[in-house]
Amino acid sequence: MKQAKKPFYIRDPVSGDLRLDSVIQELIETQEFQRLRYIKQLGLAHLIFPGANHTRFEHSLGTWNVTKDISARMLGSEDVELSVAGLLHDVGHMPMSHESELPMYKFTKMMHEEIGRRILEKSGILDNVGNYGLSRRKIIQYFDGIGKGKVVTGAVGTDRLDYLMRDAYYTGVAYGIIDYYRIRNLLTLYMDEPAAYSNGIDAIESFFIARYYMYSSVYFHHAVIIANGMYRKALYLALESGDIDPKAFVSYRDDEAIAKLLGAKSSSAIANRIMNRRLFKRAYYEPNFKNNITNEELSAIAGKIGLDDSQYIAEVQQFRGKEDSIHILSKNSGRLGTLGEASDIFKILASVLEKRKIVVVACDAAHAKKLGAAIEKAL
Repeated sequence: MKQAKKPFYIRDPVSGDLRLDSVIQELIETQEFQRLRYIKQLGLAHLIFPGANHTRFEHSLGTWNVTKDISARMLGSEDVELSVAGLLHDVGHMPMSHESELPMYKFTKMMHEEIGRRILEKSGILDNVGNYGLSRRKIIQYFDGIGKGKVVTGAVGTDRLDYLMRDAYYTGVAYGIIDYYRIRNLLTLYMDEPAAYSNGIDAIESFFIARYYMYSSVYFHHAVIIANGMYRKALYLALESGDIDPKAFVSYRDDEAIAKLLGAKSSSAIANRIMNRRLFKRAYYEPNFKNNITNEELSAIAGKIGLDDSQYIAEVQQFRGKEDSIHILSKNSGRLGTLGEASDIFKILASVLEKRKIVVVACDAAHAKKLGAAIEKAL
């Protein structure tokens, strides 16, 4: 066993004082983890919500703290490997977090989870965990969401619990506020998977309602969609033209990614607009789109009026979460079913999530009226 370092505390505005012991100190001091200081949690949402400058670094620490707290509550004592999996769950994020994943997927065939798994397997980030009596194999297993790993990755997982509280705090909205302590006290394990007791089902329902409203009011705010859509378009153009090497881009920080996009001929026009917050203007916006349409179909309409790829964005955003599930237990009679089976409120919310789509098409103000009319006519 390795000799322990002296614990120290750091202050987090959401979680309070965090006590970091030896193994956590070693993990956060690695290059792979320190990189998360420079990856914004919400992409370009800070252009609309100026406080949203928080990063994957503090979210990862928050998820570790919540995992530590909840695992101790569920199991009687902390599962340290599970807590470490919570700490490292976002180590594979690319620049601007989720905003790089769709353009990059065509070239890498990997989302951030797979990239993170490769980092855990091939880098030195887990080299010393065995010196503290921890199992590298278990950490990777939990990272993959296997067994107790769903405590981190599940529908009411520690990842979601932290990001809802954290994103609400930094964006300044009230929608993501949840009753964390009540939820924590309700959670348990059922056949090695997260479950909740039925006497507090209203707290679980409110968690999913809060998540829905955070999507509706923050993550899918029309200007956030436009800003992040412009970034994805710039990245796609730079990747397609060969101006950016996708293998190198995976490990960039946000600042390195923006610098590359500014310096690339294919993406510099959009990147300059982003840096100066000259966002495209809405040409068409429907927050409750009822029909089926794809980004490609919307792009074809833009092409017909003479706009090239760098002059517009077309986004169809589908709400997610209808498939979310957690076991609901009675303290007296065992399993009652899933949340979808036990909660009429969740059934209604799942129906809303399944049907609701947001469509945003935006371009330079000079072309917005013409493009909007063309889309209205086509639809």
